[in-house]
Amino acid sequence: MDILRLGDPIVLVGSGWFEPETFKGDTFRWVSNDAGFNVARLRSNGLIVKLLAEPGPGLDLKPFELKVLDGASKLVAVLKVAGRQIVSFDLPGGKPGVDCLTLHLDESGKPSHGDSRILNFRIFKIEVEPAPSEIVPTSLGLRLGSGWYPLETFNGTTFRWAGNESIVEVEDPQKVGSIRLDIEPGPGVGSGPFKLSVIEASGVQLVEVDVRKRQQISIPLPKTNALARLRLQVKGGGLSAPGDTRILNFRVFSPVD
Repeated sequence: MDILRLGDPIVLVGSGWFEPETFKGDTFRWVSNDAGFNVARLRSNGLIVKLLAEPGPGLDLKPFELKVLDGASKLVAVLKVAGRQIVSFDLPGGKPGVDCLTLHLDESGKPSHGDSRILNFRIFKIEVEPAPSEIVPTSLGLRLGSGWYPLETFNGTTFRWAGNESIVEVEDPQKVGSIRLDIEPGPGVGSGPFKLSVIEASGVQLVEVDVRKRQQISIPLPKTNALARLRLQVKGGGLSAPGDTRILNFRVFSPVD
């Protein structure tokens, strides 16, 4: 027995963990600090990592902040652990490979009564599951900038709402050629037709599209292999939505697998 569940993706424990223990039917590993684990992804989709964690006697069983680092220094997430609970963080999509992660505390903790070890926290379970598909193919070097609301899922479809201006970045436009979006008008434009302008960082307009309903649109990209930063701007819009303080001019749906 161990705290891991193997599958796709595969999770492997690294250094910094004490040996697995079982007590009253629970299996867990204690940690002093800097416990590493690796997530081997075989696909390009994003992932959700879930930890069942609990403060230990090294922290007087008090709430603490658990930092997740990529490698030794890059901060991935800060998780607040108040008691025995599930905390989670996202790993963005990318090329298949291995994410080397570390669970880190900024405080040192103290030795436990009757145990020479420093038992700051324990982890009962590490699980990884696929995140909902992003609205653009991150495997092709596309990523979202500002202006997008979080991913939502409703009636089996996943999407992001956008306001007056939203950003899409393309790592190598010449390689991608064009972007296809599954787009639909929202309450910010009265749920009716609107014009969508796509503008380069230089101010050059690449295309203006008439969006009348939920439809597929194609955005041509500049013929360059330099990073392109595209602004999606709505002409008009900005109306408030009943029961929602956000400006929801349009939404873009994730591709169906």
